[in-house]
Amino acid sequence: MGRIGIDTNIVVRAIVKDELQQAQISLSVLQEIETYICHTVILETVWVLESVYKLSKVDIIKGLKLVFGLPKVFLEDSGAIALTLKWYDSGLDFGDALHLATAQRYKTFYTFDKALIKKAKEIPQIKVVEPSSGK
Repeated sequence: MGRIGIDTNIVVRAIVKDELQQAQISLSVLQEIETYICHTVILETVWVLESVYKLSKVDIIKGLKLVFGLPKVFLEDSGAIALTLKWYDSGLDFGDALHLATAQRYKTFYTFDKALIKKAKEIPQIKVVEPSSGK
């Protein structure tokens, strides 16, 4: 079998282990099959862990790092995810951190989110500003 893609629920079950049979299957898949996890699955996983399971940021990061560290797990862009986790841990919303990490090659990121602009001042890799016009 070649590399497979997985859905959010596989990652969530592997981290939360709330349904034992599905958790065991999820862990087996992640450990035995080359598995690809795209950014959208990671983003949704964090949303589910925060909003449904009410996990702390520390527990979310710990769980994700355990999954991402498995030898047969491949990420869409591991460098961007590493930065995302770092910035999420330092106070950014996970979605905002992922946006900035994947857009950093453009050097400037426009947003109307004043809180993001303020928090992103600590990030040297990308300038986050409010657009003044379309020019």
